[in-house]
Amino acid sequence: MKTNHTLSMTAALLILTAGPAARGAAPVSITITNPGFENPALAEGDWTSDNSIIGWIQINGADIGVWNVGPADFPNGAAEGLNVAYLYVPVNGQGFGQVLSGATGLLQRSASYTLTVAVGNSASYAAFPGYQVQLLAGGTLLAQDENTLTPAEGRFVTSTVTYTYASAHSALVGQPLEIRLLSKGQNSSEEMEFDDVRLTVTVMPLTSGAVLIVR
Repeated sequence: MKTNHTLSMTAALLILTAGPAARGAAPVSITITNPGFENPALAEGDWTSDNSIIGWIQINGADIGVWNVGPADFPNGAAEGLNVAYLYVPVNGQGFGQVLSGATGLLQRSASYTLTVAVGNSASYAAFPGYQVQLLAGGTLLAQDENTLTPAEGRFVTSTVTYTYASAHSALVGQPLEIRLLSKGQNSSEEMEFDDVRLTVTVMPLTSGAVLIVR
């Protein structure tokens, strides 16, 4: 008896995955204006007192400036270069920030970000007011380090904030990233310092593969 054999072939299924190329992607530095606060150049021990920092925006009326620290305050010097940014007698939420520009300064899909900042505690002050290091996009907070570290007097510690794109933030794709360095204001009549701000992005390109199922 002759029978008919029907070949049923499904449509090719296109699968997008983060393949080996993505897993091996290298982080790319995102440009930050005056990331080590070396502008302006200052003599050792000098500081600015006009409540501004080149490239950065004052937040909530903070008393901010740039300071070329000496060994009495930081025996090992600044975390990077000669200058640091200072935040004097801050209250909670005061500080400074920077909105980034350029293609890499916009929030991307399938990307991971790492923000690192040196947080300092001058030996001239007895207590530490606490800090917040924040990464935002379009004014919306993506991730932060809220005072998880306490630097010893005269020392810096490195705060690290990481963020991996999530679909909940899809409306923010293409919005400018922003860095905010803030105080918790936990101790009055105190000061804190920031230095060596760095932000990298690792983009995870999607790779495609077609699966053909034959029955």
